[in-house]
Amino acid sequence: MSNLPAIPVSPTIEISQYWEAAGRDVLVVPRCNVCGKAYWYPRGFCPFCHSTDIVWEESDGGASIYSFTIAQRGQGPWEAAAPDVVAYR
Repeated sequence: MSNLPAIPVSPTIEISQYWEAAGRDVLVVPRCNVCGKAYWYPRGFCPFCHSTDIVWEESDGGASIYSFTIAQRGQGPWEAAAPDVVAYR
């Protein structure tokens, strides 16, 4: 499955720390130093209080799933990767 087509990543400065950690197989998320909330998707400001005082921290892996779907069949190069789960937390 490692031969699946993918779009090359061109990280912006705001999310470069995320991609650097992902290259080490580590999931990091931004957390606001002002209100203390972690958030997703990565951006250069807190969506809750709008502060730009952000720190990246390693995720503990815990989350609640809001919704998910399972793609039972793939087409073309993705056929061998099915079933595939996409989840939203």
